Amino acid sequence: MLRWLATAAALLGVFGFAVSVGAVPEGHLAVRVSFERFAAGWLDKINGAQKQRGTRARFASEQYTTELRPTGRAKAPWVGLLRYVDHTSVCHQGADCSIETSTPVTEIFRYEDGRWVY
Repeated sequence: MLRWLATAAALLGVFGFAVSVGAVPEGHLAVRVSFERFAAGWLDKINGAQKQRGTRARFASEQYTTELRPTGRAKAPWVGLLRYVDHTSVCHQGADCSIETSTPVTEIFRYEDGRWVY
């Protein structure tokens, strides 16, 4: 299972994703995999909801890192941290666009009742 996770992380790296495969006990690799899937879906959702306002547009970076931390609580045994950069681009006449600002973002999710919750 660990070999599969390392291979999946390497493949995600090939596609421009930075994935952190931290030390998660062997029995909890399913939690790690589920958070990686959740994080990718969350960023897709963010980028799908971003709208262009006039000459400006906001979007989340495609590169991100994740981290899992145990909480010691039975109800929510894990929290997952998702780190990415939120960009604001500005477009001038024509198709000439550039990133105006970049803001680092850390979002924290809890693992409760077998699913990730914001």
